[in-house]
Amino acid sequence: SFNTNSIVNVEPEKSKWDLNFTVFTNEIAGAGSYGYSDFVLNNGKAGVKVYRVNTSFKSYANYALIDVDEASFLDDQRVIGAEWRDVFTGTAYTDRYYVLKDFDGNYYKIRMLAFVNQGGVRGFPKFEYKLLQ
Repeated sequence: SFNTNSIVNVEPEKSKWDLNFTVFTNEIAGAGSYGYSDFVLNNGKAGVKVYRVNTSFKSYANYALIDVDEASFLDDQRVIGAEWRDVFTGTAYTDRYYVLKDFDGNYYKIRMLAFVNQGGVRGFPKFEYKLLQ
């Protein structure tokens, strides 16, 4: 803190978050580093895992707990990453959604809906999710 000249803990506790919308810098093989806006990380520190489902397999509306595939969960915080939106059209992809397993072992389906506001300005992500029971 510049006001108190002391350390301030700003990161949420490890077990109290699942997803983070952020700016992320990653390396692209052969091209160097690249900064991604609207990047989505899952909380690997707490063991939160995610995998992608294509709507050609099953629609978001019809995906249920019985459809969860434990073997498909990935140990990578970048599963959703930048693969949920098209920056050239300003739209979220409609052919995919994600399944998330949280710190407590709950399963959720998550569908990204938008990342721009009505004026086309980035930084306004919209998504929906549902606990699978």
